[in-house]
Amino acid sequence: MKKEKTRIHLYLISSSLRRKKLMNLINIEKIELLSFPFNEEDPSIKKDINYSLNISKLKMDEFLKSENFNKLNIDDISDMEKEIHCYLTADTSIYYDGNIYGKPKNKEEAIFYLKTFSNHSHKVVTGYTMYIPKLNKRYIYKKVVSKVKFNKLKASLINRYIEEINVYDKAGAYAIQDDKDYHLIKKTRGDYYNIVGLPISSINKTLTKISKKIKN
Repeated sequence: MKKEKTRIHLYLISSSLRRKKLMNLINIEKIELLSFPFNEEDPSIKKDINYSLNISKLKMDEFLKSENFNKLNIDDISDMEKEIHCYLTADTSIYYDGNIYGKPKNKEEAIFYLKTFSNHSHKVVTGYTMYIPKLNKRYIYKKVVSKVKFNKLKASLINRYIEEINVYDKAGAYAIQDDKDYHLIKKTRGDYYNIVGLPISSINKTLTKISKKIKN
């Protein structure tokens, strides 16, 4: 008798190709990137350390109500193969001194962010939400926190960085993967990929637990 195997079909609800590349580091059989318009500046969400987690929850709620979700066929599973459908939303922000720093709207705001972080430590917080139709408890919520310490930055370095790097699609106006030639960052603590924009170690562990639970 042929042994049944379980596969994970992950739908990443994001327009970020960077996040898609990060997910490719996990051994998942099938990943789809689903772009979904969403206002990340919702004034109803309190801007505290749980901000990104709450954004990911709200984004998932909106997605599940949308036509994008209704059009997906989640029941196409053959007799010999089981497929776990998992929907994932995520948001990353910077938390420092009681404030949230998202993507800068303009050059002036980007300069302000980097000057603020100069010679200080801040937290990079990613919140993610998973929806798994096969689970009785269909929602899984996680928050992952890493710490980043900046060097003391000169104004000339900040200006050069902003001119040479597209900072406007990056929370906090910087990206750790672009730091090789600039040395904004002195040291980090926690998941490196969380600082990049997606905590793949945490996500991988969660998916492994889900797979085992459903198999059993």
